[in-house]
Amino acid sequence: MADSLACGFCPRRCAYCGLAVKEPMAAAGDSPYPFCPSCLEEYRAYRRREQDAAGQEAYWHNEQWFLMWQAWLRHMQAVEAFRRTPVFFRLMQEKQD
Repeated sequence: MADSLACGFCPRRCAYCGLAVKEPMAAAGDSPYPFCPSCLEEYRAYRRREQDAAGQEAYWHNEQWFLMWQAWLRHMQAVEAFRRTPVFFRLMQEKQD
């Protein structure tokens, strides 16, 4: 578990699909995580849908798709919060020893 938490925010991998990317496709302030081009567009579509609940841009952008993105973002926020705890730092130090 510690390994996945330690490297789960690699700037050279898409945070959503894990695809290796040469240059993360995230403009400053545009997204909280590095995304590949495909996932960045899906993230942007999610954010647009969040602003306009009636705006379904693609047939798969249904309620379940929206809830999936919402849950994934909450998961990432929880991981980030855990990574800032003293327990996580202790765990990482123990792994280095």
